[in-house]
Formats: sequence, C-alpha cells, structure tokens
Amino acid sequence: MRVDTVLFANTEQEVMTLNQGPKLAKSRSSHACGQVSYGSQTRVVVVVGGLTTGSNDPIAATEILEPDQDVIDSGSFKWKAGPDFPLLVSSPAGVSGPDGQFLVIGGRFGNWEKREIFQLVRQESGDCQWAKNSHELVVGRSAHLAMMVPGGNYVSCMLI
Repeated sequence: MRVDTVLFANTEQEVMTLNQGPKLAKSRSSHACGQVSYGSQTRVVVVVGGLTTGSNDPIAATEILEPDQDVIDSGSFKWKAGPDFPLLVSSPAGVSGPDGQFLVIGGRFGNWEKREIFQLVRQESGDCQWAKNSHELVVGRSAHLAMMVPGGNYVSCMLI
C-alpha cells in the first residue's frame, strides 16, 4: 500500500501523540525519512526514494518539508521537491545525526542491494544536493535499520 500521509510524533509530552502532517506530492512506500538542519534553521523533514503508487519500480524523488517563508509566523509547512537522489532506490535506511546531518544508507534496486551511503548537504546558494560518502557498506542491504552512535564509542562490526 502506498501512502501520501505523514505522521509526526510529539515526544515532548508525557504521553507521545501522533499528528497528521501535509500530504506528500508523491505517494510512496519503502522510503527513507529523517530530519536535517542547517545552522540555526528549524529542523526540516526529508523523505527520499521508495516505490511509487501503481509500480514496483524504485524512484529517486526527494521531498523536503520546511517552513513556508511567506507564512512562517502561522506555522504553516509544505512539501517541496528536493534534489533527486542519485540512485533509484527502495527500502534504504535514513539516519538523522546529532549535528543535523541526514544520511541515506543502502537500499534496493531490482535484485541488487546497494552499498552506497549518501548525505544531503546544503550549498552556499541554499539549494540542497546529495553527496556520496567515501565509505560504503561491506555488504549491500535493504529494509534494514541504521542509527547514529553518540560520542564515537562503538564497536566495529563486520559480517563474517
């Protein structure tokens, strides 16, 4: 099932609540999502890749939810088209980092599981662009979980 509705979790209350956000421009499933921030700007939400409605083909579409600059005082938000992801991909993992970065890791294209890692970066012009990380997964994977480990205190893991 492909959906165009995004739910936001409010975790700042004693009991977590879910709120419906604006509809995506492209309904999709098997996508990655996360938050990114640039400098002191409010964090924005990013949705990338996935499978689009009526198709089992992966897409490269990126959508970014950020404050509408014309009505920022009213708290209005809307989805904007972001830069296309460099690969057609479904089922990647999205990771939001403590310093505001957003990484997309792995994913699937047809029968191939991807090893690449990309980061969404903002250019001086204010436009966003995907940049390939110099590191890759040892083994390609999709429909997996990834997370940032704070402080860099981690054990190196390798599939044997």
